[in-house]
Amino acid sequence: GAGTVFDLPGPNFRGGGAGPEDLTLVVDNRIGNTAVTETSGLDVLLGYDFELGRNRFAASLNANYFFSFDDRLTPTAPVISALNRPFRPVDLRARGGLNWARDGWGANLFVNHVDDYLDERRPETLAVESFTTLDAGVSYEFGKDGNRPRPFRIAFHVENLFDADPPRLLPDPLTTAGLGYDPVNANGRGRVVSLQLRKAW
Repeated sequence: GAGTVFDLPGPNFRGGGAGPEDLTLVVDNRIGNTAVTETSGLDVLLGYDFELGRNRFAASLNANYFFSFDDRLTPTAPVISALNRPFRPVDLRARGGLNWARDGWGANLFVNHVDDYLDERRPETLAVESFTTLDAGVSYEFGKDGNRPRPFRIAFHVENLFDADPPRLLPDPLTTAGLGYDPVNANGRGRVVSLQLRKAW
C-alpha cells in the first residue's frame, strides 16, 4: 500500500558493511503476477445443417454460462466475486443464428444476447438491463473461372440491425466521468453497415 518508495542508502550500505540488524524495512517494488482467478461454467457450441429442396440451411448456437467467477489479489487474499458486476463477466452470453444458401445467393441472421446484472457500486443497487442485438447479411456469388465456380462475391452486412442502444450505466461513484455504458458487455457503436467485394483468381 506504499504510495511512494524512497531509495536512501546510508553510509554503511555503500561500503558493503551492512548487516540484517541495519535494515528497518525492505520493500519489493517489482510487479508480480500474484492474482488468482477461479471460474466454473458451461460452454455450448451447437450446429445443425439441413436442406429443403434446393435450399441449404445451417443453424448454430454459441453460448457461455458462468456459475462463478472469483478473483483474489493473492493466493491468500479474500475471494471477490466478479460475476455480474460492471466491467466484469456476465453469467450468460449467447449468439445464435441461421444461414441460408441457394445457388449463388446467401443470407444470414444472428441474435446476440448479454444477460442483465446488478450495479452495486452505490448504496442503492441499480439494475443494468440485458443487451440484445440482431445482425443480418445477404450475399451473392457469380461468374466462373476454370474450376473455381463463382469466384466473385458481393456481400452486404448490417451489425446491430435495429440500432439498439447499450444499457445505461452510471459513472463510478464520486465522479461524473464515464462512457455511460459498460464497454465490456455492450457495444456503443450502434448500427454498422458494411459492403464487401471479394474476387478469387
